Amino acid sequence: MDQQELHSNLAKLDRELAGAEPADAAARATLAAVRGDLQQLIGQSEQLPTEQHQTLAERLRDAIPRFESSHPTLTSAMAEVIDTLNRMGL
Repeated sequence: MDQQELHSNLAKLDRELAGAEPADAAARATLAAVRGDLQQLIGQSEQLPTEQHQTLAERLRDAIPRFESSHPTLTSAMAEVIDTLNRMGL
């Protein structure tokens, strides 16, 4: 597992987030927070501190149950990022 695969999964998730249309303000705020963390990671070319990866993973874990039924493709992309981070030991 390397940074290239992680960045590929992060970019895929970013595309899914950009296309998501949550129904309420709380859901929009959740996705905005996830996307903010995600874009910070995508924008970095060097290895980021583990705590930034952990913050994103925690946000994703919290968001998955909220969007599972309404946005299954989005939650699948979230799960892929979590799995990639776990395999990298982050």
